[in-house]
Amino acid sequence: TTLLRLLAGILDPSTGTVFLGGVSIKPIRRHLARWVGYLPQDFGLPMDLTAREYLEYYALLYNIGTRAERRLRINLLLDEVGLDANADKKIGGYSGGMRQRAAVARTLLRLPPVIIVDEPTVGLDPRERIRFRNLLGQLAKTRVVLFSTHVVEDVAVACERVIVLARGSMVFDGRPSLLADEAAGRVWVARLNPEEEAHLPEDALIVDRVPETDGASRVRILCEQQPHPGAHPADPTLEDGYLRLVGFRGGKRTE
Repeated sequence: TTLLRLLAGILDPSTGTVFLGGVSIKPIRRHLARWVGYLPQDFGLPMDLTAREYLEYYALLYNIGTRAERRLRINLLLDEVGLDANADKKIGGYSGGMRQRAAVARTLLRLPPVIIVDEPTVGLDPRERIRFRNLLGQLAKTRVVLFSTHVVEDVAVACERVIVLARGSMVFDGRPSLLADEAAGRVWVARLNPEEEAHLPEDALIVDRVPETDGASRVRILCEQQPHPGAHPADPTLEDGYLRLVGFRGGKRTE
């Protein structure tokens, strides 16, 4: 969140410089909102206004064109985010996903070429999460969309490029398919009882555990070497690659 606020020009860096298109943000900070739209994780919406009224209010604040131009842009945005059928209903009656889409429409009012979105799918039910991911994919066809997430599925479905940050450093930058490769040869599956789990190597990380009726569990393990004689290699996933990058250093598990 702090990094995204720095990129959006909301915070000043305590050290270093943020560049946009090769230009330092500091001298252009007053004008940055015309190029960068920012949607925070926690955004306030007026529950007693409709989505149309909400957008009309901000369009006036942003001094966007004439009344006819504002009306046309608002109609186009409501259609783009899928709220045209509910545009005249109060936001207080919207679902979480609909509120997210109303906030996105407000972010798009100035037609910024770059959109920064912080944890957009947190708190959404599966159907709304899918719909919002699809919306981000549509928006990315004509502009840059940068969003943060801890939901690996969002990365797999919505992203062309993923950056992984760990302890303040960038540890991966590439296509999502290559992220899984970071765990290649280090993913194992085994059927273990609690005593066997307790004697796994120190660097072994149990990624998934499915209990069985006899007290044992089928476990998915991330480890540099075979963690148990009964463990078999498994194909890595995005989550495995991510966990190896952020949870392991030098073959040792970190908290």
